[in-house]
Amino acid sequence: MPIALIERADRLGIHATRCYGSSEHPTVAWWPADASVALRARTDGQPVGGNEMRVIDDDGIPLGSGMAGELVTRGAERFLGCLDPALNAGIFTPDGWFRTGDLAVIDDTGAVTIVGRKKDIVIRGGENISPSEVEQVLFDHPAIAEVAVLGFPDPVMGERVAAFLVPRGADCPDVAALVDWFAARGASRFKTPEKVIRLDSLPRGPGARC
Repeated sequence: MPIALIERADRLGIHATRCYGSSEHPTVAWWPADASVALRARTDGQPVGGNEMRVIDDDGIPLGSGMAGELVTRGAERFLGCLDPALNAGIFTPDGWFRTGDLAVIDDTGAVTIVGRKKDIVIRGGENISPSEVEQVLFDHPAIAEVAVLGFPDPVMGERVAAFLVPRGADCPDVAALVDWFAARGASRFKTPEKVIRLDSLPRGPGARC
């Protein structure tokens, strides 16, 4: 979520914040009204209501602070499971944590930041890239109004990152401008979009979602 949107809501007296939950586990994490604008715009909250979260690798091993992996959760609000017991093996870890399918990072304070979905990951030369993480960097660019990031096939790298941009005005950043923008923000070079497609608007479905 662009930090400018949170700031604008605050000026109007509206408490806007990112939060985290799902149909299977509704209210996992959020921020109270007195949390800073940066926390409410950049992370998805801390656990509430006795919920627990952790991040695991592909082998189910818990990862440390600041490391990206699949988010698993447990708590009183979590659903009990599927009517078909055979489906539960892929939904829960052997020790009972719910596999969300979301990729996340948890910091030293316990705050979680969702960085993507496992199935949405772009794999460039063996490096995993979260489209939503790239989109967050692009959202902060003053010349960009809307953005969507996807991978496109490449015979050498397997996939590369493409950015579909809706500019705020007449000028749209090109790849060279984005290289500088990402470098200035400390983003890894391999995550920088290597193709830019300018659009007048992003296509949306019936629910007005991209």
